[in-house]
Amino acid sequence: MVLKHDPDAARIDEPVVAVVKVKIDSIDAPELLAEAMAVLGAESRQLAGFLTAQILLSVDNKTMVILTEWSDHHAWGQSRYDTRVGNMIEHCNARSSTIEFELYTRRGEFFRATDA
Repeated sequence: MVLKHDPDAARIDEPVVAVVKVKIDSIDAPELLAEAMAVLGAESRQLAGFLTAQILLSVDNKTMVILTEWSDHHAWGQSRYDTRVGNMIEHCNARSSTIEFELYTRRGEFFRATDA
């Protein structure tokens, strides 16, 4: 499969998945995890275009990954202006050795097949 130029990659009207990867000290993991859970739990009910979220914590408690899916680029962009989301990202940034942000479009999803 060649994707040298994917015309759909630039479409702003399709769902996007935002990935925030935060490298942290394991001592800070409980506090940052609790904050992320509280913020996403509350804000997911209010933010326009929010579809779903997952929060992952590495088994060594040194990396937290926050995955959020949005109806489109605009909804994701608007979420960046939410005060609680902004504060959570600031706290993650202040406590992390590195923080990465990436935006993806879903190109495939597979579930375990069940016998009929």
